[in-house]
Amino acid sequence: MLVVGTIVKIKSLDWYKSFGTKEVTLRDNTFVSDMSMYCGSITTISKICDNDNYQVGIDGGKWNWTSEMFDLID
Repeated sequence: MLVVGTIVKIKSLDWYKSFGTKEVTLRDNTFVSDMSMYCGSITTISKICDNDNYQVGIDGGKWNWTSEMFDLID
């Protein structure tokens, strides 16, 4: 589980495209095509929601993200 303030990198556009669909469901959350504009961006976890769902600063809390959508920054 990630914590508020953790710096993450949103997975690459290649990761998203590898699924071959516009919507990628990961557990109880969906990565939709509008989220792909953030692929490859570095951001900070701003809020922890339930069931491994997070909000990030880069999108102003518009989307919910799961840990599978991120790469950790060392």
